[in-house]
Amino acid sequence: MSQSEEVREEVLRGVVERVTFYDTENNFAVIQLSVDQQPNPITVTGPCLKPKPGAHLAVRGRYVTHPKFGVQFAARWTEEIEPSSEEGLKKYLSGFIQGIGAKTAHKLVTAFGAKTLEIIFQNPDLLTTVPGLGKRKAEMIRQALLERRERIEIDRFLAEHNISRGLTNRLYERYGARAIEVLKEDPYILAYEMHGVGFATADAIALSLGVNPDAPQRLKAGLYYALERSADDGHSFLEGASLAARARHLLGL
Repeated sequence: MSQSEEVREEVLRGVVERVTFYDTENNFAVIQLSVDQQPNPITVTGPCLKPKPGAHLAVRGRYVTHPKFGVQFAARWTEEIEPSSEEGLKKYLSGFIQGIGAKTAHKLVTAFGAKTLEIIFQNPDLLTTVPGLGKRKAEMIRQALLERRERIEIDRFLAEHNISRGLTNRLYERYGARAIEVLKEDPYILAYEMHGVGFATADAIALSLGVNPDAPQRLKAGLYYALERSADDGHSFLEGASLAARARHLLGL
């Protein structure tokens, strides 16, 4: 992106009022974002992790004019932020946690105020002091919010390294909270273990994470993928020189 394009970008912060469209494959969304001092919600399009009404977002991008839908905010980057106001906390809890309706969210925020999320994460036993909440439900609330926070961290990590954020949900479902650790340790494991993620994607992630082009793990992955491609082409045997040539071509060495 050129310097002039960067200058035109701005950051909006607001609350999701409605989700018009969401593609689970690549996390592309069209949402209506309520922004302070704006009379009407703003249509925001771009990458967004499973948005829901009540979510608080920071979005970076620029205004564009769509030939059919008019003025929109095209987001290049979005990040979910946890609300700090009591009203925002009520909407957040009732919108993201299964089993928590508006009444329960109201009880929680009335009891703990702006420290509600802190209490849920650090001292969930206190939730049992709220009428109607037992230990089981208190733990369910904590686990649901913890999962959401972990997914957000993975999504942020992918965005920072220009990796397709369409992988966020799949990474979490397979590796859970260890997803970032797994990627840092060996990004090529994605090509080995995740269906539909090929060598090119894993290699792009590895190079983005700073893996050297001639790193042993990259060379090993290149050889493995070259063998796999040869098998797909119907070969049952490959001479060493031919394998090395295919791998070098694949790795750009």
